[in-house]
Amino acid sequence: MNAIARNVSGWNTLVLLMAVTVLSACEKPKAPEQLVFADPNQPMAALAYIAEANGYFKDENLTVTYKKFTSGRDCVNSVLGGESDVGVATEFPFANSILQGKDLRIIGTLYRTNDNAAVVARRDRGIGKAADLVGKRIGLAPNTNSDYMLSVMLREAGIADDAITRVALQPEQMADALEKGQVDAVATWAPHIVNAQARFAKDATIVLSTPAYTELSMLGARAQTIAKRKEALQRLVNALVRAEDFANAHSAEALQLVIDHMAVKQDAALRQDWPKLKFQVRLDNLLLTALANEGEWLARRARPSPAVPDYRATFAPEFLESARTQSVTVAKAGGG
Repeated sequence: MNAIARNVSGWNTLVLLMAVTVLSACEKPKAPEQLVFADPNQPMAALAYIAEANGYFKDENLTVTYKKFTSGRDCVNSVLGGESDVGVATEFPFANSILQGKDLRIIGTLYRTNDNAAVVARRDRGIGKAADLVGKRIGLAPNTNSDYMLSVMLREAGIADDAITRVALQPEQMADALEKGQVDAVATWAPHIVNAQARFAKDATIVLSTPAYTELSMLGARAQTIAKRKEALQRLVNALVRAEDFANAHSAEALQLVIDHMAVKQDAALRQDWPKLKFQVRLDNLLLTALANEGEWLARRARPSPAVPDYRATFAPEFLESARTQSVTVAKAGGG
């Protein structure tokens, strides 16, 4: 009887294993999480392009659909309008939107650079350094990061903000205005910097930038998206952290992936600017300070002047804390 019992027990175990195997085989693969990504089609979103090309999204069982725009500001508006789940812009549109009370949460930075925003000035107008901008006409897009950068540059040179004349221009108008002499200089960003220089002979212009302004590329979403799409957003951040490592270890290959995604036909400007970009998925004090300073600058210009919010309260650190804990170096709102 003991032998029979053992045989029966063994048979039952075998049947059970077979049943588990059959059930496992019949299980349908889990459907991928999906996100609509507001894409500025600029290097500020390079880590997303790299993650896509290298299969990191696929590894995370995540499908990303790109909704393309030509500026970070439009990406932020798409997120706010509910057309996109998540989007990328520089820190300035985030600072401005949050100052206005808009529903935005900041997941982290993607890159940082001190050279993407700059002043292109004509040397024949007597401009060779920042101090020479006094009394000059400067073309710019009002209330953008390059407008703010110009204020920082003037302050660092000991020049009052009203010691120049700001001339409102669209970015695509700047090269023409500078070439025709309608302005003495333009405050803008890549690739408009190179486009403006291309209108002149070599050494006819000078590019002025300031280390006191750091441009930050940022990833953000609405609070309700954060609440409802946690799994998808976590997978996105996991992939972006892997893309950061790849970009920093394989710069040339990463650049080519970005060029391919952006379908850049004349890539000289991007290749020139690429070494200036430092890829870091972070939530840190540099970001917090930048947002606070820009919020104060914007508030001073507004009428009536709004109260500057605690930008730290808009951070959503949980995704980076899970993906790479050491990348979150700023305390949560309330000192937590």
